[in-house]
Amino acid sequence: MSSDDRDDGSSTFLDDTTSPGERRGHFQPRPPVALGLLVAFVVSLVIFAHDVAPVSVGGQTVTTASVVTTTTVPVQHVPKSQVRVQVANGTSTSGLAKTYSEALQTLTWNVLAPINGNIVPATEVWYRPGFAWAAEEIAPVVNTTAAATREVGPTPPLPGTASDDVIVILGPDAIKN
Repeated sequence: MSSDDRDDGSSTFLDDTTSPGERRGHFQPRPPVALGLLVAFVVSLVIFAHDVAPVSVGGQTVTTASVVTTTTVPVQHVPKSQVRVQVANGTSTSGLAKTYSEALQTLTWNVLAPINGNIVPATEVWYRPGFAWAAEEIAPVVNTTAAATREVGPTPPLPGTASDDVIVILGPDAIKN
């Protein structure tokens, strides 16, 4: 086997069946490049191994990876009297929204005039980002739980409520016997 040095600094490995100018053989990276690739591989294995935890399932060990993503929305600590609360009647019971609006006003919430909403199967309490605390405080007052609260998405649950902090749509569970 012979080596033919080229003008561009590369080498071509020749054997008996190779004509000059034809390249054949294996590419071998230079030692510093090979070392760098090896170090990068080992570092990635260490990082991956750090995020993987073994779990025992039915006497066998299973390895699982966990990823945790957190998003923090700053909580707006404002007095209840500055939280805009809209109560809507989502039932056929006349005056229900007015009754709950008055109850929330006595607790110092800034309650807007009651309105009629779409019929809902159960009471819903919607809140803008940062007002989950208010929705959770209002939920038991309207005869529901914190599990009935949800954050308002890009479209508000009722027309005209985009600037309201908490929107309550009363369902049949809000009717007191």
